[in-house]
Amino acid sequence: KKYGQDACNVGDEGGFAPSVQDNNEALDILMEAIKLSGHEAKVKIGTDVAASEFYNAETKRYDLDFKNPNGSTDDMKKSAAE
Repeated sequence: KKYGQDACNVGDEGGFAPSVQDNNEALDILMEAIKLSGHEAKVKIGTDVAASEFYNAETKRYDLDFKNPNGSTDDMKKSAAE
């Protein structure tokens, strides 16, 4: 309800794609949905650290804040080993 009709958009890979502004907001929404559905004890959350969406081939680092219009700080850029 908070995100209106946009919350029903379908993302690139077929999942729902509400218009969230950062990673924490997305995880908060996900956790709330899991709790409200009564599945807290049944669900684990993982992230795709190999996501090509935020991988920079030039620096060989993952930019976890790639949507930030002001650019990402170094602590948000990690290599696979980090």
